[in-house]
Order: sequence, then structure tokens, then C-alpha cells
Amino acid sequence: MKNSDDKPQYKTYDFNTDAQRKGQHRRKTTNYLHGWWIGFLIIAIALGIVYGINLWQNHAHPVANTAVVSQKSKRQIDKITAATKKSADRDAAADKVERFRGQLKKQNNDGLTSEQRTNLQKQIDQESNQSAQSQEQTLLDNTPTKQVPESKAAPVTDPFSQTHTFSTIADAKNWANATKTEWLKAGYSDYTITANGQGYYVLRFLK
Repeated sequence: MKNSDDKPQYKTYDFNTDAQRKGQHRRKTTNYLHGWWIGFLIIAIALGIVYGINLWQNHAHPVANTAVVSQKSKRQIDKITAATKKSADRDAAADKVERFRGQLKKQNNDGLTSEQRTNLQKQIDQESNQSAQSQEQTLLDNTPTKQVPESKAAPVTDPFSQTHTFSTIADAKNWANATKTEWLKAGYSDYTITANGQGYYVLRFLK
């Protein structure tokens, strides 16, 4: 059996002095603090970059947002303006058509005369509101024209187609010479004077 005396006998010696140990401790502490400050600096720089980007975006985006809002507002205003104008034009057209209807009814007496229709058509042609113009034209087209009975013209008589009786030859010649322009225009070229056996003379025009 081996006893405890057989174990090697040795001692551990620390050749570092107290000053050396303190220096090593300070170096470790300094290295630790130095690394911590570098990390803090990196984090601070990163935060500064992020803050700068956010600040730039906050300055840039309000301008863009304002422009977008302005465009939307303008479009809305344009829509409202167009709708208002359309409504006003529609109301104006309705008033004009109603007045034209009354005017047409007043003049319509079993139809319109040609003169009345012509005057109303001129009024429609001068209308600036297209909607009113179209409706007024429809009303006029649907209104009949008054039938005016044609006046019978007096039958045209030819005074030179009949014979004329005179008491003397001189009277017959005088009348023929006095109306020569008319009977020549009527297509006659000459005349004759003959006695009728009753003491009178008959004037006849020839073609």
C-alpha cells in the first residue's frame, strides 16, 4: 500500500508583484471600458442616421401630401362646379321651353301660318341653350301648319278674242289703234272690220 508520503510535494508561487497585478487589472478594466464606449458610439451614430432620415422624410412628405390633397380638392371643386352649372343650364332650359310652349299655344289657332312658323323657327335658330333649342324644335315640328284656302283667281279674259261692234268704221279703227300694244302682246298680229248687215261694223283680231 502507498501512503500519502508518496505524492509529489510542490508549491505554487506567484512571481507577480502587487503592482503588476494592479496594472493587469487596470488594463482589463480599460479594455472593457474602451470597447463599451466604441459600442455606444456606434449605436449613437446609427440612431443619428435614423433620426436624420426620419427628419428628412417628415420635411419631404408634407409637401407631397399637401400637393395630393390640393389635387383632390381641385377635382372635387371641379366636379361640384360642373354639376352646379349642369343643373343651372337644365333649369334655364326648362324655363325657356315653358315660355316657348306658351308662345306656341297662343299663336296656334288650328295650326300655324307660314309666317308664324318662319318667325318661330328664327327664334329657335338663335337659341344658345342646346337643350332648350332641341325641345323647342320638337314642339314646333309637332305643331301642324294652318291650312289656308286658296283664293280663286279671277279668270283671265282675253278682250281681243271676242268681236267688238262699232257704229262707224272710223270708230273701229280708232279703238284698234288705241289698243294695238295690248293685242300685239296678247299674240294677235292684225284685225279686220266687216259690216254685219244691221248698219254696224264688227272688229275682229287675227292671230
